[in-house]
Amino acid sequence: MIQFAGPIFFEGWAPDSQHLIVKESDGFRVLDANGDEVASVAADQGFWTSPTSIAAFGNPGPGSAIDQVRFLDLTGNQVSKVDEDFERVVFLPNSVVFAGVKPATGRNAVGTKYRIWDGSALSEIRDGEAEAWAPDGSKLAVLMQLKGSEGQAPEGSLAIVDAAGSTLYAQSDLVGGTYDFYGFSPDSRYLAACVVDRGAPTGSAGALQYPEIRVVDTQTMAVSAPNARCGYVRWIAANTLYTSVESEPTQIWTPANGVQASGYPAGTNIAPFGDGNLATWTAGSGTLHVTKSGTTRDYQLSGGSGGDVLIGDVEWAPDGNVLSVTTAPVSSGIVSDYGLTIIRLDAGQ
Repeated sequence: MIQFAGPIFFEGWAPDSQHLIVKESDGFRVLDANGDEVASVAADQGFWTSPTSIAAFGNPGPGSAIDQVRFLDLTGNQVSKVDEDFERVVFLPNSVVFAGVKPATGRNAVGTKYRIWDGSALSEIRDGEAEAWAPDGSKLAVLMQLKGSEGQAPEGSLAIVDAAGSTLYAQSDLVGGTYDFYGFSPDSRYLAACVVDRGAPTGSAGALQYPEIRVVDTQTMAVSAPNARCGYVRWIAANTLYTSVESEPTQIWTPANGVQASGYPAGTNIAPFGDGNLATWTAGSGTLHVTKSGTTRDYQLSGGSGGDVLIGDVEWAPDGNVLSVTTAPVSSGIVSDYGLTIIRLDAGQ
């Protein structure tokens, strides 16, 4: 295992699993799968656009977030840039395509307009704030009619648009924040969103006005309510959604069967990969259980000083041979800055 003390955050694996991007306070770094540095970039965010190229955006540290997107090679040298200012960008994974949110104007707390870069040109300016791409690039989750009060994240009504900007779905009763969960299923058909359902009948769970998961079928536009709060949410198959919230029973949702018990104990988080490979951990625990090719091994993670640690999230490299594990040391009940552990399964580490 290779450990990095915090604060450091995992940003993403390269499509060929040979490198990863990690974010630190003064920018981001590109590391190889052994943890050795390949490039250091003074930007707030890094995105993989191919196995050997990345995009950089944002100024690291405090100050203005307004920036232009720069495209770099693997060593951090600039190849090109998009000559337009944005306050936030949402990339289609492993692609040069992105939705860029225009800087806020007037009294708006966040930008309420966006443009799409398709690799060669920018689209017209469109209404809304982009939140998440479908994996196939055919559609985008957007928040419309954004508004917010001081000290709170802006929120807006949920919409789904196609790449050309046409509205496929819009529901003013489903309201989400700009930093909530929005994730399309791997087959791009379903969108799971953490929203408040302001149209829920009186006396229902949604009427309590706290965020819950809603799933939109982008073919039929039907909305399902898995009856799950916004805790750990993950698509674990083409159309299977897994949810885990602290001490509540874990569950899965599928369009065919609705909500069912998952079979995992309460508070269990899971990260599957391929057929039969799985990483599981429990909220508040530093033990990671990894099953690969039919063999299960436990990894006891520790903080930088060997103390207790919490596991935040786990991501498999695309080839299934390496894991990135976000961890946070805990001392006297206080969680320290998140660190990162790389586990090479192919090396038995």
